[in-house]
Order: sequence, then structure tokens, then C-alpha cells
Amino acid sequence: MGYEFVYSVSLVYAINVLFGIGAAIYLPAWRKTFARYVDIGKEGQNYAISDMFLSITGSLASVTGGLIVELTGSFSYVFLVASLFTLIGGLSMLTLLNDTR
Repeated sequence: MGYEFVYSVSLVYAINVLFGIGAAIYLPAWRKTFARYVDIGKEGQNYAISDMFLSITGSLASVTGGLIVELTGSFSYVFLVASLFTLIGGLSMLTLLNDTR
């Protein structure tokens, strides 16, 4: 969402630093949570399938973003759609709080 408000190169770097910090917090927590539910003896297969689906959805999101830019001529819509999906995905995780307690 921050890219929508970029007016200088230094802001791009600042946004990427924030993204890097968020990824550094997110990825170890995700791996630890995922590791709890990995089938014993099939760890490699489970991680491979997880990474495969992550890569496929990432590439589909990239293609979709490219099509949106091609059709509209603006990245603003891509940022809006990506932000909405991120917000919906994050809020949907709140429904799991009751299951973990």
C-alpha cells in the first residue's frame, strides 16, 4: 500500500526496509507453525508442496497484477486490490484465535 504514496527513491528503500522487517518476523513464525503439522517421515514432501503452492499463487498474482496494469494503465488499482486481499487475509486469521486458545 505504501508504494502508492512514493514520490522519491528513498521512500522506495524505506518501504522495502519495512517489508524486510515484516518478512523477518513473519517467515520464522510461519515455518514454526507449519512444522507442527508436518507428517513425520514426509517433511521434505510437505515443505515442497507448501513452497510449490506459494510459488504458484505468487506467479498467478504477478500475472493478474500485470493484466490489471495493462488494462488500466495504472499501478494504483494493483495496489488497491493487493491491499484489499491482504487486509481480508489478515482479518480472516483473527477467526482462528478462538481455535488456538
